[in-house]
Formats: sequence, structure tokens, C-alpha cells
Amino acid sequence: MALRGFCRADGSDPLWDWNITWYTSNPDFTKCFQNTVLVWVPCFYLWACFPFYFLYLSRHDRGYIQMTPLNKTKTALGFLLWIVCWADLFYSFWERSRGIFLAPVFLVSPTLLGITMLLATFLIQLERRKGVQSSGIMLTFWLVALLCALAILRSKIMTALKADARVDLFRDISFYVYFTLVLIQLVLSCFSDRSPLFSETIHDPNPCPESSASFLSRITFWWITGLMVQGYRQPLESSDLWSLNKEDISERVVPVLVKNWKKEFAKCRKQPVKVVYSSKDPAKPKGSSKVDVNEEVEALIVKSPQKEWNPSLFKVLYKTFGPYFLMSFFFKAIHDLMMFAGPEILKLLINFVNDTTAPDWQGYFYTVLLFVSACLQTLLLHQYFHICFVSGMRIKTAVIGAVYRKALVISNSARKSSTVGEIVNLMSVDAQRFMDLATYINMVWSAPLQVILALYLLWLNLGPSVLAGVAVMVLMVPFNAVMAMKTKTYQVAHMKSKDNRIKLMNEILNGIKVLKLYAWELAFKDKVLDIRQEELKVLKKSAYLAAVGTFTWVCTPFLVALCTFAVYVTVEEKNILDAQKAFVSLALFNILRFPLNILPMVISSIVQASVSLKRLRIFLSHEELEPDSIERLPVKNGGGTNSITVRNATFTWARSEPPTLNGITFSIPEGALVAVVGQVGCGKSSLLSALLAEMEKVEGHVAIKGSLAYVPQQAWIQNDSLRENILFGCQLEERYYRSVIQACALLPDLEILPSGDRTEIGEKGVNLSGGQKQRVSLARAVYCNSDVYLLDDPLSAVDAHVGKHIFENVIGPKGMLKNKTRILVTHGVSYLPQVDIIIVMSGGKISEMGSYQELLARDGAFAEFLRTYASTEQEQDPEDNGSTVMGEEEAGVTGISSPGKEAKQMENGLLVTDRAGKQLQRWLAVRLECVGNCIVLFAALFAVISRHSLSAGLVGLSVSYSLQVTTYLNWLVRMSSEMETNIVAVERLKEYSETEKEAPWQIQETAPPNSWPQVGRVEFRNYCLRYREDLDFVLRHINVTINGGEKVGIVGRTGAGKSSLTLGLFRINESAEGEIIIDDINIAKIGLHNLRFKITIIPQDPVLFSGSLRMNLDPFSQYSDEEVWMSLELAHLKDFVSALPDKLDHECAEGGENLSVGQRQLVCLARALLRKTKILVLDEATAAVDLETDDLIQSTIRTQFEGCTVLTIAHRLNTIMDYTRVIVLDKGEIQEYGAPSDLLQQRGLFYSMAKDAGLV
Repeated sequence: MALRGFCRADGSDPLWDWNITWYTSNPDFTKCFQNTVLVWVPCFYLWACFPFYFLYLSRHDRGYIQMTPLNKTKTALGFLLWIVCWADLFYSFWERSRGIFLAPVFLVSPTLLGITMLLATFLIQLERRKGVQSSGIMLTFWLVALLCALAILRSKIMTALKADARVDLFRDISFYVYFTLVLIQLVLSCFSDRSPLFSETIHDPNPCPESSASFLSRITFWWITGLMVQGYRQPLESSDLWSLNKEDISERVVPVLVKNWKKEFAKCRKQPVKVVYSSKDPAKPKGSSKVDVNEEVEALIVKSPQKEWNPSLFKVLYKTFGPYFLMSFFFKAIHDLMMFAGPEILKLLINFVNDTTAPDWQGYFYTVLLFVSACLQTLLLHQYFHICFVSGMRIKTAVIGAVYRKALVISNSARKSSTVGEIVNLMSVDAQRFMDLATYINMVWSAPLQVILALYLLWLNLGPSVLAGVAVMVLMVPFNAVMAMKTKTYQVAHMKSKDNRIKLMNEILNGIKVLKLYAWELAFKDKVLDIRQEELKVLKKSAYLAAVGTFTWVCTPFLVALCTFAVYVTVEEKNILDAQKAFVSLALFNILRFPLNILPMVISSIVQASVSLKRLRIFLSHEELEPDSIERLPVKNGGGTNSITVRNATFTWARSEPPTLNGITFSIPEGALVAVVGQVGCGKSSLLSALLAEMEKVEGHVAIKGSLAYVPQQAWIQNDSLRENILFGCQLEERYYRSVIQACALLPDLEILPSGDRTEIGEKGVNLSGGQKQRVSLARAVYCNSDVYLLDDPLSAVDAHVGKHIFENVIGPKGMLKNKTRILVTHGVSYLPQVDIIIVMSGGKISEMGSYQELLARDGAFAEFLRTYASTEQEQDPEDNGSTVMGEEEAGVTGISSPGKEAKQMENGLLVTDRAGKQLQRWLAVRLECVGNCIVLFAALFAVISRHSLSAGLVGLSVSYSLQVTTYLNWLVRMSSEMETNIVAVERLKEYSETEKEAPWQIQETAPPNSWPQVGRVEFRNYCLRYREDLDFVLRHINVTINGGEKVGIVGRTGAGKSSLTLGLFRINESAEGEIIIDDINIAKIGLHNLRFKITIIPQDPVLFSGSLRMNLDPFSQYSDEEVWMSLELAHLKDFVSALPDKLDHECAEGGENLSVGQRQLVCLARALLRKTKILVLDEATAAVDLETDDLIQSTIRTQFEGCTVLTIAHRLNTIMDYTRVIVLDKGEIQEYGAPSDLLQQRGLFYSMAKDAGLV
């Protein structure tokens, strides 16, 4: 009654009247309802949103948007609306002044509406100042206001059309103006404002339109349409894809996760350990809380906590991505509740068809309600998916980034447990698991919520019979739990096998050239198949388990419905399954089907993600190298004149192992050139690694002043242009860049390369020779212009005269780096007189140190060493590689980074295509679902139109199944897009299977006799070689005959084609023209294995595989232990291997990283000695060993391969001076050929090379 008085002075206007609104053929709202509820609803909505929205805007400032015509219009209309509302208010006051007393509602409603319009105007301006280009809050407000006004408008028009109508002219006109203004505001809100000032998108050539799209465009994914049209007209290129939103780029995403992980990890490190201290100062009061930091305390009792507390990666992921992801909860919850609107409206629709007296408009009302409900569900669901996919991609990016960063800094002991295979899997498989889970994780609470709601509504519909269906579901729970446990077990086993397989495949692909040269493919194929067999066993079990799981879960909804209906009908006779009960129940069972089917997927996804979570946690918790173990001082004000100071330092590769370097003490003045010399495996490269903080410091003090640059022993090359390999992310300074290229002797190479320095370098520098790779690696270091240079024997892979050029122009006293501090590991003796300090190493210690003259005068080990090699002293240009380290990182890690540096920022490419793909899916799904919603609309509409000729059963059938269409269309999109994505794998496999294969391994018809080759005569007849059909010849018309038993040296400048000759001999590349004849058999006519088993090579890159030392020497187990030990003795490795705890079973790390490069080359020599074929090829095989070991190797080759044909590619000319003949190659052609003494007399190319090497 109070409200009646509020609406009309005489109390004759009720708030609600069913007879006016519902039970009538022409429905309308009461005037009281129109003046209160319909006016207040938009007001209450905006005031309810205001505090939260204000808080959000104050925290998310995107910049300032200048006043635009759009903004000015919206603001002006806001003020106009306020004026219109308050005009009504003042009109009411004016009426009162004339004695017309209207109800209080005519004062309250305009006042409230006017204030709300002021608030809306304020928000329009606030949004502009905070950089909001389009607002969902405001669009919804104007939409609600318009819908409420529409109902009032209809009522006013109906009233005005009545004959005896009393019209309130002023209020009606003001309302029509209000309605028009609200309509215009709604239309304007559909458009987006301009970008804020200083927005990053302004400078972006192809910005993502999402951030600047209007709210309407965002919820319907309309902003993607442009790309779809473009893709329809022509195939999309990667350049057509938009840039990423700034909040999605890895530079933003990765550091946040890494920072949060470090915090969590540090918290666990500081876990409370109960320590009772006894103070050494008795005067200190017992309860004193202020403890002097320097006070000596003694721990008496240390009680370790009961349970070890691991850092929680889940907590870190939640902290990093949770807030944004939580929005998906909101969308999912509303969507789930709205899902049940369908069956409820269906119930009303069936009742409507059954009730012949019901007015037609009710049927149309239900139809519209059903359609609007379905459309809202579509929009909500895809906003939910959008948030999930974006979150999933951010998590995936962050995890990949965190793993990548961690891989650069984990300690060497940790590197042993985390193989390349595992790291690759963590970045691909495990990171993908989180992305998959992001879509499903909400089903953990959503599925039970849907099940409970469905069962509740079924209870209302069918009564206690529903319990029969519940019983079926409960019975399935323990069964499912057991399956989840088994799945997890299989998952762990599968990932372990997968890690091993990827590790092995990675090694095989890295060392494929060596495998081919040795014809070891079959042995390694068996190893891969063994691992794969194990993996397949687990996969098969998982597949059976998944099949059983899928079968039971597909059956479950059907069984639930069957049991419920059966019990309902049999329990009581009066229980009749009519159309309403049957189809409403079926619609609810259909809703129930999805959560019941999805739950097993969710559980399996959670199980997989928990396995991945644990693997990632373990990897990210690995011990890191400590960059602080080395004190880094600034160049200016760094104190003292020494650039590097090391005092009594001991270093180890792993805490559990004995130290590699003991008691190292030295200091190097700024700008000094220091040479580090010593035998293979004495710790030269380890010393550089220690200075890079790649080793663990056990004790001592190390200080380095300024920035570091490092040139590794084995060059690391990126798959990029030669220029980018040298610049490595630095800015191009043309003059400096040219001088670096000239100094590093790269100018002649640039002339040969097809596109100069723009030439694309293949993976691992495949289209560069060993020497070219080394010079590019050196040029990269020189270009970065650091203060201290650590050079790990960079001259070993280049020829004597090139080495001389580089020393003079780069490293030496007059080179580009003359003012920098340089530490050069070398086996070359000729430059030692030009260095400032020589450090002589032996057994991990510094045995001698001083200048060249001082060491000679001291007459110690160094002087003796020099006297021994006095004959070769002048020749040894910078050529020989020192021992590389025990834990040289995965290819490239040592080459580019140490803890003190940050690797180049990861690319965002992965995310761009991934994100675009997901958004295109959403675009298509929204549109497809709208088609489905139209099917629902028309099914309901035709049911209403034909209500008198249709039975309730048919209406129920058509509408309940049309409700399912949208779900199936949605899944159709997802499945087809997933198939599209996954079919790429099949296409790639197909493409790979169609690549050109090498010749057969065995050809029975042409197989040579077992005793072939008996003589070892090699004949090149007009032989030409090219690497690809479209490239020039790298070898041109080679005509040469090498008689059996001859020792032939092959020399020439780097890139002259020396190694290409060996590739041709082993048929790694087939001849373009001409042929090679070995003992009267054309090698092109026989099987590859028949050829490669009969020739032995000691390759340029000493490649070892993970596995035992014995497996690396003899993978087919063809030889006895005695023969293997004999080969090791002849290769001067017996003492080293005997000292190992496991002897021949010593486990080699990936790539043989726990042996020095010199030791690896000796292992390759031992392989050759085991095979002992008639033809031996040495491809710069002694580049990485010291002079003493080189001499021993040469003498071994002379004695052990006395009757064999030996072809040696040499940089050290002294090793081939006693050979029978020498081939001099230049630009792929033989320039000179003859005995070394004859060639020297000719004074040609060979003479000039010998002169450069100081041999003449």
C-alpha cells in the first residue's frame, strides 16, 4: 500500500498486476512499474558497477585520449540527458506551485535518473583520461536504459492511441527526447575512440586491432573479420599477422614468472631451521634481541624440519597469471547457470502448446527468451574460452622462457641430470600441457556445479527416481580414480622414455655426418628402436586405458537416463512419462552428458599437468652457477691496475667431484696479452670457463674488471645471415664492422659466398668450413667491443698464413684488440715471443708463469718443451685447440652466455601464430553458434505458429534437439581446427618422407669382395662436386691418381675445398661430374656401407655420443677388449682410461662433453686404429692437440698405417713435409701436385704457405 501511495496520490496505481501484464492478449506494465522499476534498473546497475569500475580505471591507466568529435558528442548528450531528466523534476515543482500535487515518484525518479546521467557523463570523461577506447560497462548501461525505455515507449504509444486518453504533453515530449538521446548514446557507444597519446600501437606497422576495437567488436570477435577476408582472398603470410598485444609479448610475460619463482624459491631456502646459538660474549644479556652482525656465534643444535618443503610452481603460476584468469570463473559461472534456462523455457513452451487458452504473444515471448538466452550463452562462453586460451599461451610462453633462461645458468652437475632431450621436452611437451589445461581447469568446479544443478532440476521433474541415476554416477567414481592413478604412472614412464629418445635423436642429428662417415646408422637405429619399443609399450597400455575410460564415460549419461526413467515409470502407476517430463528431462540429461564426458579428460589433463609441474619444478630448482663467485669491477674506478686477479682459487665442475683446477694464483695487468699453454687435458679451457663463472668456485678470490667476450674452441653459429651472426643483436656501425671483417680475414670469404655477408648460414654453420666458422665466431667477439677477451684457441681451425694475419690484425700487439686484456689458449709456439705473459699449465695447476725470456732463462719444463720443438717452433702458427671442458654447455650455451650475461631475447614468433590461430577459432565458433541459435529460434517459432496442429511431443523433440545443435557445432569447430593443426604433422612427415634419399647402403649385385681394397689406389677422374643443384662447383675437374700405400697431404686456404674432397670420397655428396675409382672399382656403383666400412676417417669435429667409452669405439661390438685396449694404448689414451673408475664403461656425456676436445680427437684416432682399413683419411685430425701429442699421433700413424694409403688435410705443414706427395687446392681446383721438396723448388703456392709458416 505504501508503494501505491508513492506512485499515485490516491493509491490507485499498483506496482504489479498479473491481469494487465500476463493474463491478457495485449500485455502492458502498470504505470507505477514503469515510473519506478523501469527507470531505476539502469540507475542501480550503473551505481553498483561504479565503485569497482572506478577502482579498476585508477589502477589501469593506458594513457590520455585527446578530445575527439565522438567524445565531445557523448559528453554533450550526457549533459542534455541530465537537463531533460531535471526538466521533468522542475516541471513537477512548477506543478506543485500551481497546486497540482502529484505522487512522490515524479520527484524521486527524475532526480535519481538525472544524477545517474551526471555519473555517466563523468565516467565518459574519466574513461577518456584513462585511455579507454570503448567501454562495456557504458554500452551495457545504455542498452539496459534503452530496453527499459522501449517498454515505456510502447505503453505511451498504446495509451495515446486510445480514444479517451489523457495525455501529459510535457512529460511525453521530454520522454521522447530522452528516448532519442539514449538511442544515440547507445549507437555512439558501439564505436571505438582513437588511441591514447604515446600509445605503442602508433609506431607499430601492423598493430593488433583487438586493443583498439570497440566492446561490441570484441565480444563478437568482429575485429578479426579483416584478416579472415584477406585470408579468403589470398593465402596468409606471416607478415600479414598482427603484432602481439604488449601484455602478451615474452619480454613482459617471462620476467614476471621468473621474478615470482625466484621469490618463492628464496622463501623455501629460508625455511625455518631451528638453531640454538651459544654466544661467545658472556656479557650479553640472555633475552637480548639486538645481535651484532659480526658477532661470532656457534650453532649447537640444528633440528631439521620434519618435512622437506619444496617451492610451489603452481603457486607461482597462480600469482603470475591468476588475476586475469580469474575473470574466466565469472564468465563460466554465468554461462553454466544460463545453460539451464534452455530446459526451463522448453518446459514453459510445452505447457504453452498444451494450453490452448494461452495468448499467442506468450509463445513468441518464450521464443525470443530462448534465442536471447542462447546468444548470451554463446558470447559468454567464447569470452571464457578467449581468456583461457590467452592465459594458456602466456603460461606456455613464460614456462618456455623460464626453462630457456634456466638452461643457460644451471650448474654442470645439474646439467648431467637434465639432458638436452629433457630440456627440449620441458619447452615443448610440458609447456603445452599447461596450455591444454588452462581450457579445462575450470571444469573442476564447473562440472560438479552443472551436475548438481541438473540433478536438482531433474529431482523437481522426476522426484526421487533421480537417485537411481546418481547411484550409477557414484559407482563410476572409484573406477575413474583408479584409472587416473594408472594414467599418472604411465605418464611418468612415457615422459622418461621420451626424454631419452629425444636426447638420443638430438645426438644422432648433431653427429649425423660422423655416423654416415663411419656407417654406424644401423647400430644407432637399433638404439632408437629399443627406446621407442619401451615407449610404445607404455603408449599401448595408456591407449587401452583411455579406450576403457572413454567407453565407460560415454555410456554413463545413457545409463543414468535409462535407470532414472526405468525407476520413475516402475515405482508408481500414476507416474506417466508425458512429453513435458520426457523432453525436459532429456534436455537436462543432455546438459549432464557434457560434464560427465569432459570430467575424465579434465582428470587426465590435470594428471599430465601435475607430472609436468613436478618435472618443471625439479628443473627450475636445479643449482645455478653463481655469477657472484667472481667479483665484477667497473672499468673506471675499479681500483688497481690489474684487469684480472685470481688468488688461491680452486675450481670444480661439480661439488661431488675432485677439483679440476687447484690453487690458481695470477694477476694480469690491463691491456696485457697472455698465452696459456700445456698438454691435452691439463685444464687450459677449464681456466677460461672458471673466469666465465661456468665452474663452481670452491675457494679463493677472483676479480675481473669490465665486460667479457669469449671465443669458444668449437665455433657456435646461428641459423641466420653471416652479418647477423657477427652483429649478434648489436647496432650496425658500418666502418667498424668493415674493419672487423678485414681484420678477421673474412673479406675473401665474402667474395666467394653467393650473397656476401647477407648469405644465410645453415644450421650449425653447415655451409661454412671449419676455419670460416671460427673466424665468424672471432669477429662476433671483436665486434662486441668488450674489455676482456678470453680466446680458447681460435686459430686452430685456420691455416698458417690466415692465422698469422689474424694474430697480427686482431690478437697481437699491433692488432685491433691491442688495448684490451687478452687471454689466449694456444698450442702454437711461434707467437709466444710476442705475448706479455705465458701461463704454463700442468695437471690443473699453474706450473710456471712469466714472459717468454723469463721462462727460457728459468730452464724449466717450458724451456725443455721449446727445445724439443725447436725445429717446428717457427712453423706453429696459432693453430691448435686446447682441451675443452668437461661441461661445455649444450651447443651454443657456452658460446653465447655465462651467468653474468643475458642471452638474446627470445623471439615471440611462437605466440603470434598460436594466438592468431586461437582467435580465428573463436571468430568462427561465435558465428557458427549464432547459426545454431537461429535454428533454436526457428524451431521454437514454428512450434508457436503451428501450436494448434503440433503435439507437445513433437515440439519437445524439435526444440530439445535444436538446443544441442550449438554444442555440436562448437565441438565441430574445435575438432576440425585441432585436426587442421595436427594434420600439419602428417603433412610434414609426408614431405620429409618424400625428400631425396641417399644411395642404398647395400647393393648385392655390385658388392665388392671382402678383401677390397687390397692395394688402396685412389683415382679421381675429372671429378666435380657441388652441394646443391643450383650452386656452383666446390670442386672442379679434379684429376689425380694416388697409388696404394702413398702418404698424400692436402693443403690450401680455408674454404679451398679440402674437406669437400673427403665428402666426395665417402659419397656424403655424390659427384656432379666424373668419378672416383678405388682399386679398379667405381665407388658410385657400390652400396654406401660397402664403401664406408672400407675407408676410415678421423674427422675434423671429434664427435662422441652419450654412452660408454667402449660403445663410442665399437658400437657393433665387433672387437675384443684386448683389441680395444691396444687401440687406446696406440692412441696415447691408455693411462687416462685406466685411471677412470669405470675404465671402458666410463659414461661419456652428451657430445663427449666430459672429455677435452684433444681427448675426443684421440678417441677418434683409437676408432681408426680399431678399424685399420687400407685407406685412412685425416681431416685436420690433430688440430686440437698439443705439439707433443701431435708428434706421438704422427708417429703412430706412420707405424700402424705403414702399408696404407693416407690422405691428410693439414694446417700444420710440418706434419706433411715427409709425405710422398702434396695436393695444393685453391678455389676447388688442383693448383700444384708433387713431392713437397719439388713444390718448394717451384716457388708457387705451396712455397708461399711454407714461407708463412716459417718452414723456409
